[in-house]
Amino acid sequence: LNELPISAHPDRVTLLASWKADVDGASGSPSTPVEYDFDINLPTEEQIQAVIDLVGAPHEASQAALLVEEVNEYLSEPGFEGVYRSLCQKFDSAHLLVVTHPDIRAAREYERLSDPALLDDSSPEASRELKMAVFQLKGKLADGDFADEFINLGGMTALMNIVSATDGNTQSYALNALRAAMGYVTGIKEVFDDPALVTQLFELVEQDFSEESSITVPRSALALLIVLTATASNFGLDGFELITRAAVTAAER
Repeated sequence: LNELPISAHPDRVTLLASWKADVDGASGSPSTPVEYDFDINLPTEEQIQAVIDLVGAPHEASQAALLVEEVNEYLSEPGFEGVYRSLCQKFDSAHLLVVTHPDIRAAREYERLSDPALLDDSSPEASRELKMAVFQLKGKLADGDFADEFINLGGMTALMNIVSATDGNTQSYALNALRAAMGYVTGIKEVFDDPALVTQLFELVEQDFSEESSITVPRSALALLIVLTATASNFGLDGFELITRAAVTAAER
């Protein structure tokens, strides 16, 4: 692994501020990055507004956050002081982006993916929209703040419903997103707390596959069940019993 650089000035870091457009909210063309003097003692709301004014971002301060691109962490969320001090020690300069707040992006993503109309619409346009949404979701889940909010809203159930209702690439992309979400404690705990999700995964392992349906899906589902079995004891659960119950429930359907 490549080691992070060490700053020549461990007590400060040059922040180059700009803003980022996203499909969920702000749009337009970001300006050239402008140097911003971050004040660790300034209230968060004022800090966000100051950066918005400096770079001419179209965001509302109440719906925005300040993301450090190099480390994918925020200077506007609880604990930002530690993030800032770490930046000072490791970087001479870093890029500070005004973005739509991760909780807002997560809520919009959840609302879109949990909308029954999207799954019920079999038109080519709706199918393409769903496929692209679950494909992009895996990347969005790399943001821990976004992921935690998406999971807390019920994102694991929404993803499993998509996995169960689709096939082909859309189903595979949804499983990939599910696996990414299970990389978080909140995500895997959500699965343990809802036995129906484990049963749905078990049913995927048993699903028939043909020339039109790749073995990739059963294989991916099996890999997730193995992860559940291996980590169950960390949550005070018996992995073997967990899978056995899922198998019995699936057989009774």
